[in-house]
Amino acid sequence: NDLAGRDAAIDLGVSGARFKDLYLSGGIKLGGTGAANTISDYEEGNWTAVVGTGTATASNASYTKVGRIVTATLQISAFSDRSSGTSINIAGLPFGSISGRHGGSLMSRYVNNSDNQVYVSNTSISIYGNSSGSWSQLLHSDLNNSGSELYISITYQTA
Repeated sequence: NDLAGRDAAIDLGVSGARFKDLYLSGGIKLGGTGAANTISDYEEGNWTAVVGTGTATASNASYTKVGRIVTATLQISAFSDRSSGTSINIAGLPFGSISGRHGGSLMSRYVNNSDNQVYVSNTSISIYGNSSGSWSQLLHSDLNNSGSELYISITYQTA
């Protein structure tokens, strides 16, 4: 074999002369040859976010899935319910999560409790705060202005 002494020494393309497209029938193996080193799926797209109580305007709801890892983002505003004691839950994530907790980041404005964290369970997002030392869900009544907005980014593992 002419490649026997060339392991890890061959480049495909260079900065000034790149390949255009690559079509594979298998997967991409990174760092090894085993199944655990194979990326066999890549997908990106948009998803439809739905609040559990009332209505809201969702925008920039997109996702990227590489293998079993999903990163989803969302901007949500114009909540019709800003007075009930119902927890804010956002459904519609494009892939269900494996069991266990998956956290994410949240930026918010016009929200009473600003110490909030994002949690994914299956295809829904919940928001929890820890301002009093115990976990409690963010409620619709915590949205204190018609301009209340949530910017969410979550990364989780799917089955």
